[in-house]
Amino acid sequence: MQHSRAAPLFGYARVVWASSETVFGLPLTRAVPSRVPLTEQDETMPESGYALVKVLCEQMAAQMHPWNPGTRFVGLRISNIFEPGDFASMPSFQDDASLR
Repeated sequence: MQHSRAAPLFGYARVVWASSETVFGLPLTRAVPSRVPLTEQDETMPESGYALVKVLCEQMAAQMHPWNPGTRFVGLRISNIFEPGDFASMPSFQDDASLR
């Protein structure tokens, strides 16, 4: 079985995975966006291996979609995920981004 056909073969109408805001170069270590808010149409600027893999996954899904017209591929560009106890330290991030 071809992996690219697995979702429709099993009857899945949608494939959803976690991408990342880092595809835009965030948290702004070198790449600064020309405007905000960013949208799906904005150029990606990965600055790490992690971000590059996320971009590649998005590109693979875009290429595989025509092979599986009945299956939608959705990558969610998730931002920071915090546990309840993490919120107390958030104000310090404003003063020193290296803490993140």
